[in-house]
Parts: sequence; C-alpha cells; structure tokens
Amino acid sequence: MTDRAPEHWDGRYNDGLVAAAYVVRVAVSARDLEIRGAEGQTHTSWPLDEVRFIERGGAHDHLRLARAEHPDRLTITTPGALAALERLCPALRKIAYKGPSWRAVAIGSAAALASFAFVFFVLLPLLARQAADWVSPELEAHLGNETANAIISIVSRLDDLKTKSETDQSAKVKSRECRASQGIAALKQLAGPIEAQLHVSIPVRIRVVNSPILNAMALPGGQILVFRGLIDFVKTPNEFAGVMAHEMAHIELHHPIEIAIERSANAFLVGLVLGDVFGGSAMAGMGQAMISARYSRDAERAADARGIMLLEGASLNPGPFAQFFKRLLEREGAYSDVASFLASHPATEERARLAALAPAEGRTALGDNDWKALKAICD
Repeated sequence: MTDRAPEHWDGRYNDGLVAAAYVVRVAVSARDLEIRGAEGQTHTSWPLDEVRFIERGGAHDHLRLARAEHPDRLTITTPGALAALERLCPALRKIAYKGPSWRAVAIGSAAALASFAFVFFVLLPLLARQAADWVSPELEAHLGNETANAIISIVSRLDDLKTKSETDQSAKVKSRECRASQGIAALKQLAGPIEAQLHVSIPVRIRVVNSPILNAMALPGGQILVFRGLIDFVKTPNEFAGVMAHEMAHIELHHPIEIAIERSANAFLVGLVLGDVFGGSAMAGMGQAMISARYSRDAERAADARGIMLLEGASLNPGPFAQFFKRLLEREGAYSDVASFLASHPATEERARLAALAPAEGRTALGDNDWKALKAICD
C-alpha cells in the first residue's frame, strides 16, 4: 500500500447557488483541486489550503468537503481518499466557515439597534402626534372604552392570581367599579368645575376602580381611571383635585390618544419581529401599554402647567397639589404601591417646585362630609 494520492477521484459537486449537483472528476495539481465536469470542462478550482473536511457519510465511505468561506460543496465517492487529502490539504480539519468577525457583528448590531431606536423613539412618536388628529371622536370614544375595560380586566386577573377565583370577565369589570351613590355625587361635584373649562370634543368620564394600585390614568376618548389606592393615598380634596386636573389636562392636550397610537404601533412592530403580528402582542398590548405608559418630560410639564391653570380657573387652591408631589417623593421606595404612580407620572422635584410656585389661595374642593363620601366611594 502507498500513501500517494491518485491522479483523480470521482464525486458530486454543488456550487451552493442552485440545488443541482453535478457528477465530476477531481484532479489534483500542485496547489489546487480541479473540479471538472463529465465532458472535461472545469467547474472550479479549490486551493488546497482552502479545502475543509465536513463529514464522512454513507455506506461507501463517501467524503463531504467544503471550501473555506464559500458555499461550494464536494462529495468524493472514490474510497480511500481521506488519507491523501490529509497529506495534501494543510487546513483540512479546520472549520469551513468562521462567520463574521466580532467587529462586523458589533457594527451590524449597533446599526440595527440604532434603526430600532430611531423608529421607536423618534419616528413613531412623530407619526402618533400627526395621526391623533385623524381619529374621529366616535372611534376615539370606542377605543377609550375598550381600553378602560381591558385595563380593569387585567387588574381583575391579577387579583385572580391571589384569590384563584374564576368569574365572567364582563361581570368583573362591572364589579370592580366603585359606584357608591354619595361618593359618585361628590366626585362629580369636585370634577365638574375643572371639566367645564376644557376644550374637548368628548365628555370626560371618570371611573373609579376598586384596586389598591396607587394610580390614575387618562385614556383616549375622555376616559380617566382612578384606582382606590390613589384615593386612599391623598389626604385632602385639593390633592385629589390636582390629580384630576392633571389627567384632564392630558386629555385636552391629546396625550392619551397619541401614546395609544404610539404604543399600539410598538406592539405591532414587536409582534412583527416575534412572528405574532395580529395575535396577542398586538391585541393585548394596548391595555398593558397604557398601564405602563410614561409620558415625556415635555408632556408632563405641559399637563402640570395646564392642570394648575384649571385649578385656578375653578377657584381651587393648588397648594395641596405641590404637597402631593412632595409626599410621593418622600415615600418613593418605602411603599411599593407608590411606584405604580411614579412609573407613569414621575414625581420630580422640578414638578413639585412648579406646583409650589402657584399662588396658594382659593377654596377647598369639597366640604368634610362630601370628602368622606368620596373617600368611601368603594365601600
């Protein structure tokens, strides 16, 4: 027996561009494997230092080879070729494809992230502000009502995880709303003078949700959800009036419909990436996105400024609203439920100072009895 390479081997060649495989004869030269067709024409030549062994397969000792960093594939069907190839090809056992360098991966990843960041944080907010003007009042009202119901259902499901209760979702939405008649009357008395100043096409609808979450949120269609946890947290009627004026200001400034459009588009893009375009991520994303929605600093400043104007226009003392922010800042971190309000309405010292600059004069929003009724609206 000799270790010397034969002049040629039989095999099959695939160029990696089409599925067809060609019957070939592989001739060995000083530096290359010359891959020739049945008629003697040359398909390609592989430098010996670029020949890579992939695997041994089949019952006839066939060898599968590749060319480094190329899509070509070659199967040698002549038995006993491996020993000769190991002598002829110095890099036979190295990997066939190293893939892109870490630098190329880093540059490509950075470019992709920059593109997504531009879409999410620049393009979508801009388009949302433009699209908000195209939404009809009827459509916005329907969207707001459905979103509010979805959020209340989400809160109900969270409670179900604790109580393991299972009831009809529509019944949950109704049972979760606080409807004590005297409390509702007090709420209307407090909110009426503020709402009367708004320039809106849809009447404001305030719904109180029986949940310990410390939050209030403005939704499309003039909907405002107030959670029992917020009513428990505020100490005076004017603190609560300040929060209501702030949320109504968001509605007047079209912030809820803008962020709803933006977050829905985000959910659509996430669904597109995950292969769930019209499924759960897009459809269920609205309610969840509005719960965690965080307005921009400019939007919060605008709502604060307009909210204080609404308080002053209703002859209400805005001073307690500044105290509300200060108490949030003092208790941040000490109470986990406080963080739920801060997540969507970050209480910065700047905002507290802005509220404190308003003249501390005006009436109290509710008398003692009405305030007690409002505090007990969920009883």
